[in-house]
Amino acid sequence: EPTSTCLYNMWSWIKSIFGYEDYKAVVVDENDELAEELAENKEEKDSLWKLLGNMLGQDVTKVGILPISFFEPVSFLQLLAEPVQYIYLLEKAAATKDPVERLLYVTAFVLSGFSIATRLKKPFNPLLGETFELQKDNYRFFGEQVSHHPPISVGMLDTDDFVAIFENGLHTKFTGNSVEAHGDGINYIKFKDSDDVYYYERGITSCCHNIFIGKLFIEHFGEQTIYCSNGTSSVTELSKAGWLTSEEERFKAHSKIYDADKKLKKVIMGKWKEKLYTFDIIEKDGKNFRAKEQEDIWVNEKDIEFALKHRFRLSRFLVENINSIDDDERDIISETDSRLRLDRKLLEEENFDRAKEEKIALEEAQRERRKYREENGIEYKPKYFTKIDCEIVNQQRWSYTGNFWEERNEKIQNKINNNNNDNDNDNENENENENKEDNDSHDQKDEKNLNNETDEVENNNNNNDNE
Repeated sequence: EPTSTCLYNMWSWIKSIFGYEDYKAVVVDENDELAEELAENKEEKDSLWKLLGNMLGQDVTKVGILPISFFEPVSFLQLLAEPVQYIYLLEKAAATKDPVERLLYVTAFVLSGFSIATRLKKPFNPLLGETFELQKDNYRFFGEQVSHHPPISVGMLDTDDFVAIFENGLHTKFTGNSVEAHGDGINYIKFKDSDDVYYYERGITSCCHNIFIGKLFIEHFGEQTIYCSNGTSSVTELSKAGWLTSEEERFKAHSKIYDADKKLKKVIMGKWKEKLYTFDIIEKDGKNFRAKEQEDIWVNEKDIEFALKHRFRLSRFLVENINSIDDDERDIISETDSRLRLDRKLLEEENFDRAKEEKIALEEAQRERRKYREENGIEYKPKYFTKIDCEIVNQQRWSYTGNFWEERNEKIQNKINNNNNDNDNDNENENENENKEDNDSHDQKDEKNLNNETDEVENNNNNNDNE
């Protein structure tokens, strides 16, 4: 029998020994039902084992073609924009001048992003040069795939009060029954009312557990520090689940907020998947005490019922904002936009065979372009982002070079001009038709008058004859 089937049978035997053969997980979120479904799908596990069986300890981003059923109709580039649904936390940070309070909300925003990365299907790898844009009344987001090997996505979030650059480089490791993902890159946030810059590297590990044995789930664990150029900082620790960790003990978060003198001032606690609360630290006689009052700083208000009804368990925000295209922007968005990828659209329509064919065709075309550049000594350069030296973090980071929104506005203006020209042409045609109708009316009137005059002359002649 295939190795994965043997592993599955072994796990069933172990469960029966301990009396858990009838165990069913309680549905606590939209992924649990899918996890149970995937756990029973031996065929998919077998095909996955054939791809990963010889890659223990290796980076699985370089694995061969995965079955299309393993994917969700979203690009990794689009995922960079998904945390903007919690932009209100950064807006609260912008509204306060207190440096500790501002860092508190920045930390909460970064933590809230982990709640999104829990779906069990794999997003599409962005094509080199792929872009994604999202513009709303209070913000605009733009992302570009700046590198393919290694895969690096960069996004910019811009508002009247702050600008943020998010970088997502990714490398993975297959550990037997799980895959760990480690993010790379410098992320920074700058509020426009000061020179202070908040920056952090992704120190958190994301892990997809129980690929072959047990119930699939994703968790994030590790330590991450957010620094600010004004001297404040926060240290966040996400707990790691063990073999015997209960559902209630998973997904815990603990963040400490320090002022510029390195004194602990505030704490964030809770679960990064569900809810976070905060309280002040009071110093007395050289000792720190927790204040009695606490308040919720973030609550995951996702529509679970909506996600449960969706074939790929996508959130309402993702479906209605990130994957959708408004009618008034169809002629404006860039032709490299993730939403226009045919393989993604076909998968969204559940046309799996054609989605697989189109995905292979797109990736083959990308390999041909890369081969052409290598043979001709052409270095690929991203269109909208470039690497710069950053003194604050003492290393290079990605910076937005401009022009994207200007190009977009130019498209909008061209569309308006074309519509105006079409309206002018329509008006001219209407005027011509009206003039023609007037002329026809005058001609008919003249003809009628002429006929009347002719009739009158004939009547006079007849009268003369009679006389």
